[in-house]
Amino acid sequence: MSSKELIILRGLPGSGKTTVAKQIVDGARDAIICSADSYFMEDGKYVFRQEELKQAHNACQMSVMRAMANGIAVVVVDNTNIKRDDMRPYVEMALNHGYEVSIRTIGSMEPKDIEKYLERQVHGVPQEKVEKMAHEYED
Repeated sequence: MSSKELIILRGLPGSGKTTVAKQIVDGARDAIICSADSYFMEDGKYVFRQEELKQAHNACQMSVMRAMANGIAVVVVDNTNIKRDDMRPYVEMALNHGYEVSIRTIGSMEPKDIEKYLERQVHGVPQEKVEKMAHEYED
């Protein structure tokens, strides 16, 4: 692959974004997954702290910036990216570094699917919060 690509995944917690991200980079020679979730990993366990969410997203943006500065061919952003503004910093970085941008929505915002996501998500996001995210989703 001669061109560089930024792939932004978006979707609700439990929709399968991380699974898709791993499929994208699996077997790729020059690819990386950047996620705010990485910030909350401690000894292999996810330990979420709401008060540090902004720092987690800043750390994710820094990881993307470093990957692009190093010319990594495929950079995958694995975050919910519910609003357009959530994706803006990544798109701007991509444009500044000569990356093509691909945005992929994983799953749906339908109530029937939300139930399934709640069962399989590992983040412990409450149902009310997931439903609010689905309602606030911007195409």
